[in-house]
Amino acid sequence: SATIQDLAVKAGLSVSTIDRILNGRDKVRAGTAERVLAAAEALEFYALPALRNRLRVDRPKVRLGFLLQQSHRTFYRLIADALAEAAATSPEPIEVVVQHLDDLSPESVAARMLQMGEHVQAMAVVSAEHPRVASAIETLAAQGIATYGLISELTAACGTGYIGLDNWKVGRTAGWAIAGLCKRPGPVGIVVGNHRYRCQELNESGF
Repeated sequence: SATIQDLAVKAGLSVSTIDRILNGRDKVRAGTAERVLAAAEALEFYALPALRNRLRVDRPKVRLGFLLQQSHRTFYRLIADALAEAAATSPEPIEVVVQHLDDLSPESVAARMLQMGEHVQAMAVVSAEHPRVASAIETLAAQGIATYGLISELTAACGTGYIGLDNWKVGRTAGWAIAGLCKRPGPVGIVVGNHRYRCQELNESGF
């Protein structure tokens, strides 16, 4: 198997530099880290997992914020757990900041968004549409912080990203399923929680 000497030659570095990296005694620049990792992968270096962890520790973390709804709801607790697990196993050094909102009023959501924006580089939010929320998104964008609608899309003059399903197609799929399951023609009732959540509005229109 490949030795430290082989890795040093492949990466174009000294043996002592590779040794310092492996033992965590040297800060590693991003370009150097990429060279060492590429060389280690090409050689199938025996300490590749340890090397990945070492270089991952030395790289600056990206802090991502997630503003979810009530913590007593199992759905949002599961999302929080999944986010933490994804960050822990990510090849990139990521820190997730998860907060739950019990007060879902637009004023509360907007205030918490602005507070979270002081500590993260980007955020995803579960929220209903409202001018106050849109204003918070625009304020954050002016500070260089991107906001994404999570589960339900959000709109603002600056534009937003979205993480979730195609909710119109979800509604179409539900309509198709009901049509196939019903034994005979008849009325179908649709219950919508709140049209200010675009996901629910699109579910209904798709259905």
